[in-house]
Amino acid sequence: MAVGHDGPVVVSERDTKSVSVEDTFDVDLHDRVRVRTEVDRLAGRCVERLRAAGRSGRTVVLKVRRYDFSTLTRSET
Repeated sequence: MAVGHDGPVVVSERDTKSVSVEDTFDVDLHDRVRVRTEVDRLAGRCVERLRAAGRSGRTVVLKVRRYDFSTLTRSET
């Protein structure tokens, strides 16, 4: 290991276990209608990625970063 040789083989390709889509906005979103619109848009992008890969999902996770950088996460299976 000291000279850069190690026993285990590195596998660079593996099955994808999750698909995610996220975005960062220039200004904080406060309007509930705008937040809903953006969630719908991001969900649509995620569905497109899943369909293109011939995959489906089981659990949906929504992560929201707030103005103070705290994170709110909710999931539904």
